Amino acid sequence: LNSIKTNNSGIDYKNDFNQYGAENFLNSIDNSRPGPLLSAITAENPNLPLQNYYFNRSGALNANNLYNTKDSLQLRSNIQLYTDRNTFDYTSKQDNYLPGYTIRYNQLQHALRKPFAVNTSFAGLANRSHYYLVDKFSFSLMGENTYGYLDFNGAAFNQQLTGRTYNFSNDFNWIPLLKGKDLLSLQWGINFNKGSQNLYADTGLNNRVLNNGKDYSATGQYAAIPVFFSNASLEYIIGGKHLIRAVYGAGIVNEWQQLNSVLSLTQKDGSLQLYQGDPGNRLHWQRNKAYLNATWVVKKKDWEASVSVPVYWQSIHYYQDAYSLDQSNQRTFVNPQLSIKRYVNSEDYFSASYTYNNRFGNISGVYRGSILTNYQTLTANDAALQERVSSSAGIQYNFQRSIILLFMNAGIQYNKVTASSILSSVITNTGLRTVLLPVENDQSSVNAHAGISKYFFSLKTKLTINTSWKRNYYQQFINTQRLPFTNDAFNLGIGIDGKLVKDVVFSYSGSGSWNKSFSASNGIENKIQIFDQNMGFGYTPTEGFFLNLKARELYSKQSNLSNIDYWFVDANVRYKLKKLRTDLELGLTNLLDVKEYRMLSLSSNQFTASNYEIRGRMLIVRATFNL
Repeated sequence: LNSIKTNNSGIDYKNDFNQYGAENFLNSIDNSRPGPLLSAITAENPNLPLQNYYFNRSGALNANNLYNTKDSLQLRSNIQLYTDRNTFDYTSKQDNYLPGYTIRYNQLQHALRKPFAVNTSFAGLANRSHYYLVDKFSFSLMGENTYGYLDFNGAAFNQQLTGRTYNFSNDFNWIPLLKGKDLLSLQWGINFNKGSQNLYADTGLNNRVLNNGKDYSATGQYAAIPVFFSNASLEYIIGGKHLIRAVYGAGIVNEWQQLNSVLSLTQKDGSLQLYQGDPGNRLHWQRNKAYLNATWVVKKKDWEASVSVPVYWQSIHYYQDAYSLDQSNQRTFVNPQLSIKRYVNSEDYFSASYTYNNRFGNISGVYRGSILTNYQTLTANDAALQERVSSSAGIQYNFQRSIILLFMNAGIQYNKVTASSILSSVITNTGLRTVLLPVENDQSSVNAHAGISKYFFSLKTKLTINTSWKRNYYQQFINTQRLPFTNDAFNLGIGIDGKLVKDVVFSYSGSGSWNKSFSASNGIENKIQIFDQNMGFGYTPTEGFFLNLKARELYSKQSNLSNIDYWFVDANVRYKLKKLRTDLELGLTNLLDVKEYRMLSLSSNQFTASNYEIRGRMLIVRATFNL
């Protein structure tokens, strides 16, 4: 399959480049890579379909070819190119609530983003009756170029973020079939990833913190984390018809990383000077891990149980001479998982689960030098390697009557996390400074949910109702004060799908969310309510003719602001010309021509009202020829 695509109508091609399963594999062996250290955009995306706010000019090339040899060996090549140019404009007002006073940040940004990517992979695969063998080599190059004009609390400036990431990997997997239908799986993967970023602002940001109170002309931040990673594993899988099915595995993980960063300041006389607060970062990191894992699955009559008991030995060593930092950590730990299912009858069942997990932080949590992660946030650490111990327990009951199409479920889950460090934030009128401190931090949450779904045959209609309630407890250090926070969230949703008459179908889905964040001991409290409802009608008067109408209302309410109410209406008409094997389509989006959208968000002591420029009324005429 080979294709060339281009559009300027809000269609995103990045999903074509997803490597499905890669992140799940890395997380399963506790190897989530650190994300990018620097960012040019501080606003979150609006809660709208991407097409509404994605002003783009995108292009993609996909060349995917498969060759089968005479002896059933498959050779595959995948080459992908992606280029894009998009704009992102927003303004926001963020209130930071502190005991006795509030600090407000007013932000405005016009951003131009030009990302690009090149992905290549070559694989050989043999799938025989007695073994499976595959080897895949991949190379990718990704880049970002972001330019923007900003205004932060009345201070206007331009900024630029550039970055390049190179990634090489090779994955080998061999699965022979043994006697008795048992399997052996040998896997070895290696990966090298090198990424660097440069953030530049043409003004002297926060001179009190960065330049001893002296005015200066420009700020530059460089950051890079090269990574080499290897994982070799062996699994023995007991198949066939056994009462107990089991998987036994063992593996070795090796990882080397280096975090480099330099913060530089251009003075008024044009000279370039390094930040005097610390010597930056040149941090070395090495982690070695060996693990054993046993998983058993038992099925007998009305019972089904699964038990997984992975045992890890891990050694982490990181050092940086400039801070006389040289730390080693060696631990053995067990992360068990248990799930049980009991069938009450042929359809109803009760399930319970328990998970215990002991995880350690990565290189991004132990660097000592300050990094300007974005134009308003300076980040550093003053704690040893973070250890997070989490446990989770939950129960659920499922009630099902397939003949009358009635389904119900209800459950409750409890989670607790204890971390060996806590994030401390110092919020001022000119920006934010965060430091990871060696103070134990407990977090917990309770989540309950229930739902019902019923199809009414006489009305040809399905009704669905879902509800959930969640409470989070956690703590934060803000301006040297330790503040306990509680977040409450209640959600209620309803959905209806059915037929009005023979040729007309309709759908409705509505949800309400009531959120509250408060710190009772310090008098900080904030509430927000959000309602979202969607309506759709489909009409098919003749064969091959389709008419669809969609409407969506978004309503937000917060005590300190006026209520926000938006309506979006879309229409689509499609006609099939069977003899010509052609589809003719007319699409109208945002018929009410809404060009600006406001979104409210709430997080602990922060409340943010963001305004986004969105795509107005748009008409697309499309002809699809099927050859």
